[in-house]
Amino acid sequence: MNIMFVSLGCDKNLVDTEMMLGLLQKKGYAFTDDEKQADVVVVNTCCFIGDAKEESIQTILEMAEYKKIGSLKALIVTGCLAQRYQAEIVTEIPEVDAVLGTTAYDRISDVIEEALAGKGCVTMEELDALPLTDVKRLVTTGGHYAYLKIAEGCDKHCTYCIIPRLRGSYRSVPMEVLIKEAEELARKKKELGTSCMKDFNYHTSHLKNTIGRTLTEEFGEDGKKAVELALEEYADIFGREYMEIL
Repeated sequence: MNIMFVSLGCDKNLVDTEMMLGLLQKKGYAFTDDEKQADVVVVNTCCFIGDAKEESIQTILEMAEYKKIGSLKALIVTGCLAQRYQAEIVTEIPEVDAVLGTTAYDRISDVIEEALAGKGCVTMEELDALPLTDVKRLVTTGGHYAYLKIAEGCDKHCTYCIIPRLRGSYRSVPMEVLIKEAEELARKKKELGTSCMKDFNYHTSHLKNTIGRTLTEEFGEDGKKAVELALEEYADIFGREYMEIL
């Protein structure tokens, strides 16, 4: 059973794709980059701006053609477009077998099995959920770098931005989870750890509640800022010269 992924949009979306690849690899699935050889295609979509939405729709339609002319048995749509336009996708693109929301990607294995069994489904979780899995992600960036997604969602609700409606309220990945993943990436010789989120300072304020002790207790009343603490944790793993914050 060959599965092909098309990952569109931001680096956070790519990390979600890599998590799904890891889950499916553990199940014994094989992967391909050739849509003509794929039994299942998963399109992880973006719709942050108009052009991204158009690219996602066009990609879904292109992949749908392989249900007619190739060996494609199931077409799965995940990511932001799936989260926002689930009903429209099901209604207007009948070739799509399943739709998976942004906080439900950890259920990709079950969704593919249901789609292959002819049971079309729309799978969504609470928008403020934070999927966590012990399965190692399958890094696709190659070379010497990988992305580390340290938070999800946003609380700012800017009038021009739909991120809270696509990915929910802000929540940090627990520090112990981040350190474990960073150490795994370092063991794989990924020399550049890129923290992938919108607001690193906001992330560090959330980390105060997950470190297990307050900064005041550790550093005194005039102690270091939380951002310094978080950076030190990551730098100890990757080396300061190999870090980039986006």
